[in-house]
Amino acid sequence: MSPSDLKKSGTHLDLAMALLIAMHKSAVEEEGLFVFGELGLDGKVKTSSMLFPLVLSLKEQGLIKQAIVPKESIPYLSHISGVDFIAVDSLNEAIEILKSKNFKANVQAFSYKSESFRVKERSYYYEQNYESDFRDV
Repeated sequence: MSPSDLKKSGTHLDLAMALLIAMHKSAVEEEGLFVFGELGLDGKVKTSSMLFPLVLSLKEQGLIKQAIVPKESIPYLSHISGVDFIAVDSLNEAIEILKSKNFKANVQAFSYKSESFRVKERSYYYEQNYESDFRDV
C-alpha cells in the first residue's frame, strides 16, 4: 500500500489490506493491478460509492490497467474503458486469483454504440433521437 507515508481511509481498501496480510510471504508483481472492495465479516466483498470515481481517476492518470473489484460493482465499473476488471465475490476468491497469478479479466467490457465524432484523438458520443422534442426550450 504505497506510498506508506500517505494516510489511507475508507472501506474500499479493506480487500487490498486483507490480501496484503493473507499473501504476506508471496510477491505479486503485476504492473497496473489495483484491488478495491469493502470486506464483510463473512469474507464477502462488497462495493463502495468511492470505486467509480477512484477507478476513473486512476485510468485518466494512466496508472491502472487491471483491477480486482467486487462483482456487484461491475454494472457501473464496466463503463470505464481501458481497464480490465476481475470480479470477485469473496476474499477467498481473490486469494486464489493472486496465488494462481491468473490476472485475466472475467468481465465483459461495456460497449456503447452511438454516433460519434473525434476531437484530438478522443471520441465523443451523441444521440440523434430524443424522447422530448425540446421545442419549448
